[in-house]
Amino acid sequence: RHLIHVAKVSDYVMSNQMVSAALAMVAECRYLNGILQELLTSEGNEIYLREATEYTQAMNEMSFWDVFARARVKKEICLGFLPSSGKCVLNPSNKDELRVWSAGDKIVVVAED
Repeated sequence: RHLIHVAKVSDYVMSNQMVSAALAMVAECRYLNGILQELLTSEGNEIYLREATEYTQAMNEMSFWDVFARARVKKEICLGFLPSSGKCVLNPSNKDELRVWSAGDKIVVVAED
């Protein structure tokens, strides 16, 4: 880790830690094995950043639950959003709150391409 920090490498994956974490999760709850297989293999569902305009019109006021429902119609699972002017929000606590979705906003979804 120290070498990664010193070298300022941003695209390095610490695979041993990921494998250890996955094994620990499956050991705690065997049902997670299917979910992890789906997300971590080259086939099946993956995490995507989709344009908010795929779920709502720009400058339209909607809650996260509304966007979530539209994602479900497309057989996707909405995890959060990335506002054009801010930081990624996963599992927002204020899902009922109305917000204005701008053209640069992204929606974080689990989907099959």
